[in-house]
Amino acid sequence: MRGTAQQRLGTAMKSNASAGFNSKPSTDQRTAVASVKPIEEVKEKSEEENFKEMEEEVHRLLESCARLKVEK
Repeated sequence: MRGTAQQRLGTAMKSNASAGFNSKPSTDQRTAVASVKPIEEVKEKSEEENFKEMEEEVHRLLESCARLKVEK
């Protein structure tokens, strides 16, 4: 099947200019793209690190509850 998308689909192709897209980025867009930091790799935590974080959270919550109990 040959033909343009409009002929194949029976719909009109719309310009993306009306949606605010340009073929060339403006200077604002270029500086924004240049200032974006690369995504850092997410390091998987070991079981020991997870347990340590949970222990710290439990301790923080316990201290908070004890302080609130004293304050009533």
